[in-house]
Amino acid sequence: MTVLFAAALSIGASACASEQASLLPTASAPANTSDPGDVSAAPVTTVAAFAGAYQVACEMDSKTLELAVDSYLAQYGGTNVSETDLFTVGFLREESTMHDLTADGTIVLAPESPCTE
Repeated sequence: MTVLFAAALSIGASACASEQASLLPTASAPANTSDPGDVSAAPVTTVAAFAGAYQVACEMDSKTLELAVDSYLAQYGGTNVSETDLFTVGFLREESTMHDLTADGTIVLAPESPCTE
């Protein structure tokens, strides 16, 4: 019985080894000859992902500022509010580097903002 088990184990191991070998890349596969420091070799999807991440960050920043303004006006009243006011009462952790508030509370792009709208 031990001999049969050892034989079955041996056959199973060789079958697994041949299956694993077929999963390895073949010699005919093209080699990656690009310079790892070459930015032009970066996939286009990576560049698009960064652009998408900036867009999402800009939208979230704008929505956070809008919610903070609405909350401030609902709690304290008035018609004018600044980012400093929002920060002082705790509605913002820090002033935005992406957006600014105008005197009438309109959200606009900050100077040198990475946002496009």
